[in-house]
Amino acid sequence: MVPDTDFTAALNKPLEVVQKIYNDAQDKSSDSITKLVTAHFHQLFASADAKSKIPTLSAANIATLLPKPNADAGSSHRLVRFRAMIQDTGLGTEVFLAKHQQGDRNITGLFGGEATLPASESSADAEHAEPDHQDLAERAVMYAVSVPGQTEWAAQAHREAAAAGSSDSSVDELTNATAAVAIEEPQSPQKVEEVRQRIRRAVEKGKAIGSSGKEPRLVAISKLHPPSTILAAHRKAGQLHFGENYVQEMVDKAKVLPREIRWHFVGGLQSNKGKLLASIPNLYLLETLDSIKAANVLQKALSSPDAAKRDEPLRVYLQVNTSGEDAKSGLPPILSTDPEQAKESELLKLAVHVITKCPNLRLRGVMTIGAAANSSSADADQPKSVDEIVSANPDFERLILTRKNLVELLRKDADVAKADQTHVKEAYADLLEGSEANGGLELSMGMSADMDVATMAGSDNVRVGTDCFGRRPGTREEAMKGMKRELEVGPEAAAEELKGSSAPSQGGAASSSSSGADKYTLPRAFLAKSPIPEAPHVGGLVKLYDLEAAEKFKTTELVEVIGILDKASLPQAEWQETGSGAASSAEPAEVPCIHAVWASAVELDSVQAQESTGGSSSGNALAQSADRDALIAFLSGGLAGDKLAAELVLLATIARIHVRRANLCLGALTLNVSNFGAAGKTASSAEQTQLSRRLNMLLPAVVDVSMELASLNDDRKPLYARSAGEGTGLEAGRLQLVNGTTIVVNEGTMGEGQLKESGIRNIRALSSVLESHKLPYAFPYSEFEFDTDLNAVVLSQGKSFLPFDIHCPLSPEAGSEDLYSSSVPKVEAEQLAGWRSALLGARSLATAKAFEIPDSVSEHIQHEFVAERRKEQQEATDAHGGVASKEGALGQEDLLRRMSLVRLLAISHSEKTLTIERWNSAVELDKQLMQRVAAAQPQSQQTPATGSAGAGVSR
Repeated sequence: MVPDTDFTAALNKPLEVVQKIYNDAQDKSSDSITKLVTAHFHQLFASADAKSKIPTLSAANIATLLPKPNADAGSSHRLVRFRAMIQDTGLGTEVFLAKHQQGDRNITGLFGGEATLPASESSADAEHAEPDHQDLAERAVMYAVSVPGQTEWAAQAHREAAAAGSSDSSVDELTNATAAVAIEEPQSPQKVEEVRQRIRRAVEKGKAIGSSGKEPRLVAISKLHPPSTILAAHRKAGQLHFGENYVQEMVDKAKVLPREIRWHFVGGLQSNKGKLLASIPNLYLLETLDSIKAANVLQKALSSPDAAKRDEPLRVYLQVNTSGEDAKSGLPPILSTDPEQAKESELLKLAVHVITKCPNLRLRGVMTIGAAANSSSADADQPKSVDEIVSANPDFERLILTRKNLVELLRKDADVAKADQTHVKEAYADLLEGSEANGGLELSMGMSADMDVATMAGSDNVRVGTDCFGRRPGTREEAMKGMKRELEVGPEAAAEELKGSSAPSQGGAASSSSSGADKYTLPRAFLAKSPIPEAPHVGGLVKLYDLEAAEKFKTTELVEVIGILDKASLPQAEWQETGSGAASSAEPAEVPCIHAVWASAVELDSVQAQESTGGSSSGNALAQSADRDALIAFLSGGLAGDKLAAELVLLATIARIHVRRANLCLGALTLNVSNFGAAGKTASSAEQTQLSRRLNMLLPAVVDVSMELASLNDDRKPLYARSAGEGTGLEAGRLQLVNGTTIVVNEGTMGEGQLKESGIRNIRALSSVLESHKLPYAFPYSEFEFDTDLNAVVLSQGKSFLPFDIHCPLSPEAGSEDLYSSSVPKVEAEQLAGWRSALLGARSLATAKAFEIPDSVSEHIQHEFVAERRKEQQEATDAHGGVASKEGALGQEDLLRRMSLVRLLAISHSEKTLTIERWNSAVELDKQLMQRVAAAQPQSQQTPATGSAGAGVSR
């Protein structure tokens, strides 16, 4: 059994870690302990890779993460991540017992530590026992829910980024699960131990013939073997070092396996894979460096801001082709220290370059893959001396001589001697100034066939694959297919699925019909706190111990919380009134509760598009005309082939409010697409539009807002948030959404009937969101408005009765697809990933705030607009027989509309600064739109709900 590291202890036994920090602290005040705990966990999980090992709380896995009844709190309470929307900040602060004396032990109640008290100690009698006020502390309590409307791909991308490296299974259960999912030969722990025994026997034989008796490092080559077998070898056999031949395979495995694992890359390095390698924070050693070009690629990748944070430089071995075979990589060995012969040595030049020019690399040894004939010729049982064992394998003999000669040459090299970088003197002290002949450089030689001989010959590093894992799959395709699920959800979760464990259904968290020990049922009292209660979601309390930080969080803010998972009841909830499943009001129903170690606000668009395909091969998809045109064509497929409407939909979905002053909201763009047929008049009766289906494939959160009269009039489905002042606190409205969410409003579903009072209030709330970008919150004796920033597309048959900024009548192409078709065309994964990545960047609030309009361009726009306005006024005057007229002349609204269009049009082309050329294209787009509005006006006037559409602007 491998002892817990700080990392694994924090991940799997966080309460024990909190208690240890408390025990060791001199200052045991709540503020001091809170800072110490936060700093400890923040340091351990500072890197993205380390943070990704923390399981993400979701409807699919909450049943397995919640602490089990009667289980030991110290080992059953898990560290989790929760990416969620703050739904209710009005739960106030909560007083709790921050420390408690139990016998001769002081137990802290911080971060859920009260759960470690025995039931008798935490009973109602104990709670009423007048505690010392110095033992009490306060924590802020909020309620949060899964991101409302989060699209499937965004949720999946986030789950992949947060795939847990461990679960609550015991090591024995894990081994059994491993046997169920391994491709072949699943007994990796036993096999690894057998290899170690062979190595130890070889060490003893080596001692007998004069070898140093040093045990080499075992690198288990896990190429094409599933993560489950690696995890089993790591957990059961304590194996730390694993080697991979393919960069992408290593990246994928590193994401779902513990960070303590030390990865060795033993394959050929392609120049375009340096960035991927640099993304692995626990990449321990690259064993195959064979060129200055490859060294430069690694140096550049590791120094990039995008590289994973590393505590030390990347160790490298130089690969030596000791056998001289053309089929093998590596540089020629150095068999002489003669200056004339050695000065042209590529191996020496590479070593000098790494030492003097690559501070992010650390030269640690030389490596060879010897000839198969040489590996089989040596017999570990025959030699009588070390020299005999070395000379029996020419590859080993040449590598040992190469190391000796390389060290001598480096100690004399002029370039190394004059290198004055501090890191050279400190990092290579043994190599350059030491007295040992090996200079601290290691030998990596020996594999399954000859590891015994290599050990006796003095190898520091042996690479063994088949003997550790068994025969690997015949092809890479076969292997990847076999481990696909493990790479998606992690080896333990995949094992649980194969074992047939029960898991919540798609409606798991929101379902009231779930039952059984492994099911998780959200009490009905809490469904009212989710904006979209019918969708799978998780809702629960977040308890924050940093009160100052807690004050900064607002409702609808998207946060990432990392904390210790427990259960708790809502403060002051009157369960007998709210219909919970509790047996009595004395035993309130419980919901998930996260004791936050830390929490931070994040942007909705911070979720990364799937990177497995690498995104668009040609860079930003919006900056490439072909990719952007393809995106417009894709969107137009949901708009009856109308590319002008598709262009405007694109602009509406990337609009963000970057300036908010009083009632002025700059950056917003609400679009009304009229002439959009109702579902009942089309070939399909499905309510979801084809446009909405396509937006779901592109954007991180999309919500269809129902305009059906029955839904609008239903008092149980408010669009605005409200509170009765008791019970569950603030109930969610369906428009209580994270900023950046796209809403699709389809008036075609409304039908005939009469709006009731609740329906009228819902329409007012929706109008407020579309026009003033504020959502009303109704309280018992008052109403308050809270800022929103939602992207909105309103679909209507005639001109919408709702507020909007831009109006575009739909112009369907002949033979175009049904607007409500349920089938969506297949898009290549690489193309789709490129679109998503580009849209996430364009939608970013930082992008909107950073956009610039140069003074010269601003002046040009003013002059051009004034000139165009005068020209139209003159044309109108001429048309009226010389009588002055402003009819049809451009006005202030036209300028504002064009400025909104040009800003978004430039951003949609991935431009950071406005140009005159982009202004001209925006003017052309606006004129096309005005021509269409004018052409549709006679027809729209026949619709009672339609007013004048002359300007194409509602306000």
